Amino acid sequence: MNALDESEFSWTDTSGDDEWVLSSDGIGLSIQPDTQKRWENTAENLDGAPSLNYLVKINNSGTYYLFVNMSAPNDNADSYHIMVDGEYCYTHNDGDMSGKNLWKTASVGIELTAGEHTLTIVPREDGFVVNQIVLTENKNAVLS
Repeated sequence: MNALDESEFSWTDTSGDDEWVLSSDGIGLSIQPDTQKRWENTAENLDGAPSLNYLVKINNSGTYYLFVNMSAPNDNADSYHIMVDGEYCYTHNDGDMSGKNLWKTASVGIELTAGEHTLTIVPREDGFVVNQIVLTENKNAVLS
């Protein structure tokens, strides 16, 4: 689901000059302009940061792992924060994660109850590109 469609199931939030746009290759969503702006990893600092939001329906309570297919032009646009239902969960910043169409996971389990939840991805730096996401109970999933 494309968050740029602004549906009840996926949507973007931005403020100021920040804007989610289709990436140059037409595959993902990128936060622009790329001015090396940063949003650090404390819940208070993420309030008002640009975000991609997805409404997910969980059938079985359990521990879930988020995999993100991302494209980062450099190490100044290659990390992100995860929130669930408006609560900060973790930051994925594992050294230089730059590259194109890479599947990344922080291997951090998220405890989710059965029902609907809002999964939010907040870039740590502008220029970051999200191509796809997978939420799974398989911590060791291999995606291609």
